Amino acid sequence: MRAQIASLAAALFVYSHSYANSADLARTPVYKAPVAIPGYSWTGWYVGLNAGYGFGGNNSASVTGQDSAGAAAIAAGFRPDSVQLEPSGFVGGGQIGYTWQFNSIVYGFEADIQYANIKDDVNRATPNAAGVLRDNIFEQKLEFFGTVRGRLGLAWDRTLFYATGGLAYGGTNNSGNFYNPAGLAFSGSVKRTEVGYSVGGGVEHAFSLNWTARIEYLYYDLADTTAAVSLLPGVASTTAGYNVTFENSGHIIRAGVNFRY
Repeated sequence: MRAQIASLAAALFVYSHSYANSADLARTPVYKAPVAIPGYSWTGWYVGLNAGYGFGGNNSASVTGQDSAGAAAIAAGFRPDSVQLEPSGFVGGGQIGYTWQFNSIVYGFEADIQYANIKDDVNRATPNAAGVLRDNIFEQKLEFFGTVRGRLGLAWDRTLFYATGGLAYGGTNNSGNFYNPAGLAFSGSVKRTEVGYSVGGGVEHAFSLNWTARIEYLYYDLADTTAAVSLLPGVASTTAGYNVTFENSGHIIRAGVNFRY
């Protein structure tokens, strides 16, 4: 009997000791490995606004005669053979685009359009055969500007450095007005949309999950425009007129903000 009681007591001791140990283990805190937070992603659609400053790259306006008399007047220095224009002014508008990100490489496309007020005018006075000076006024203006470009860049988490290039188009307005001593004698202008190319680059930074800000430089080169500066009705002249060919190129520096979806 005593042996049975001793065995039962030993069994109860072992059970209670095991239960206490398991309870202690249950109260031991469990530590979980930290969850990695993914970096910023540049993949997705975006829309935004931009504003900046445009300036010309010494655009040339070249003059040729519409007939032999006009060519002779230019050769004699009675009319200028060319002038340099440096248009400048405000640009502002909007953009839309999409980018993909593969590791640190970001690529995509963007289209933008903006109002422009990039303009300049130059007066080059030349003498007639009697030595009397006559005004020759050249005017150039870019009234709107747009692009459709590819983008390729390198992302450093929330900061993106990129190059860009593609199609460019713009509304040009170029004119010439040549005077005689008695007043305006030759006049002409051409206003149309020209197409060319644009290249540049910039840096963009995400300051929140959906909002980014950028600074961008673009060079644009649109097709040359030729304006017929012809003799006005009722003006006596041995010359029919002149053709003025304008270069339409320049630089744009602008800042922008984008909302990314």
